[in-house]
Amino acid sequence: GHVLIEADYVGAELFGMAIMSGDENMIDHAMRNQLPEDHADFYDIHSNVACFAFRLDCAPTKSGLAAIGKKHIRIVAKSVIFGIAYGRGAKAIAVAAKEQGIDVSVEDAQAVIDAIFQMYPMLQPFFQECQERATGKYLDPETGQPLGANYLCNCYGRFRRFPDSGGDNSLAAEFERQAMNFPIQSMIASAVSRAI
Repeated sequence: GHVLIEADYVGAELFGMAIMSGDENMIDHAMRNQLPEDHADFYDIHSNVACFAFRLDCAPTKSGLAAIGKKHIRIVAKSVIFGIAYGRGAKAIAVAAKEQGIDVSVEDAQAVIDAIFQMYPMLQPFFQECQERATGKYLDPETGQPLGANYLCNCYGRFRRFPDSGGDNSLAAEFERQAMNFPIQSMIASAVSRAI
């Protein structure tokens, strides 16, 4: 008498990063990523990042990468893109990818990170502000004074507060990673809750 339904917003994390960072190029790419793959305006973000990062001479699509025997490079790019949203660096991304059976070196992961931030330059300042807000280092743009509050608020009004790290650098680093991920994941959770 019951039915279990699973739902997913395709590319939700990409949309979240694009919209919250205000990167017009990424917003356009995320919107075009929603189109059917055979549509003339379809844009495969992961394949394009892979081709750009490794200077591959093929169509920036799954089939284009497969045609030159580099289909796995798209998976690497996808892992890195989502790794960035979780606040992971190149080494952590490479380790996580290997745990999932994806062979990627730290150098390859760093090449993809560099490509993403070059293609979408508004991502870095967005993530940096999230980190600064979590650790109380964010300065009021008008006064130049620290805001003093360690919290983030998502686009639906959900708050994530961070305690003072008490000078513990590893704890502060953990809060910074969580702060990079909070706006994206909480936006998706709130959007799904509202849709349901």
